[in-house]
Amino acid sequence: MMPAKQSTGGVPMKKVYAISIMLSLILAAGCATGPLQMNRAMVMPAQIAAGDNATIMVTFKGPKDQVASVHAVVRENPDITYDLNDNGENGDQMANDNIWSYVTQVPYEATPGTYHLDITAKDQDGKKVAGESVQSMSDGIVTVEVTVR
Repeated sequence: MMPAKQSTGGVPMKKVYAISIMLSLILAAGCATGPLQMNRAMVMPAQIAAGDNATIMVTFKGPKDQVASVHAVVRENPDITYDLNDNGENGDQMANDNIWSYVTQVPYEATPGTYHLDITAKDQDGKKVAGESVQSMSDGIVTVEVTVR
C-alpha cells in the first residue's frame, strides 16, 4: 500500500515548507524591529488584602534590550515607588523577555480603597516609551488601579 499524498495545490512540499519558514522569519523580524511600545500593564491580583503580595507587571512589544527602566509610583502616596526589572529577580519570571516585573507586599497599615499606580518606562535614549493601547496613557504615564480590601 502506498502512503497517501498530501495535497499542496500542485506546489512541492519542500517549497511549501521553505515558504512557511521564510514567512515566519519575516513576521518575527517585523515584530522585533517595530517601534518599542508598552502593550500591557497590570497588578495581580487587582484586588488584594493588606499584607498580601502583589505583582506589578509591564509587557513591551518591539526590539528587545531597548527598555532601560520601568518605574511605578503610588499616586496616593508618592513616597511608595517601585523599580521594575527584567533580570529574572524579585518577581520577574525570566530575564530579558521584555516583561518587567516587581513583587511587593501591600503594607499591613494600607487603608482599604482604590489606589492608582502610575507607571513610566524609558528607552535606552532616556525617552518615555509610548503605549500601544494601554490604560490612561497620558504624557508617557500608564495608570493601573488596584483595590485594597
